[in-house]
Amino acid sequence: MNETIIILFILIACVGILLYFVGWINTIFMALGKDNKLYAAVITIINPIAIFYCIQNWQDGKTQGKQMIIGLLIMSVTIIPAYVYYNNKSV
Repeated sequence: MNETIIILFILIACVGILLYFVGWINTIFMALGKDNKLYAAVITIINPIAIFYCIQNWQDGKTQGKQMIIGLLIMSVTIIPAYVYYNNKSV
């Protein structure tokens, strides 16, 4: 039973990671499309800046912002309990 729950958590975390990654890539393309090459370079190097860029440009980047925020929430909801479970199990 524990293995099934762990696999389910991993799959849900993968969905969150995929959502975040797709939103991040779309944000880079949005920054390049708006001719903000400096922002695109910074977003590529420092990943979390993409969320702030989408919030600043919410009219153009609301889809990308929602993808990244939902992906981040899904990752948090699955990874934090998995980390706590793993630490309690190893003791």
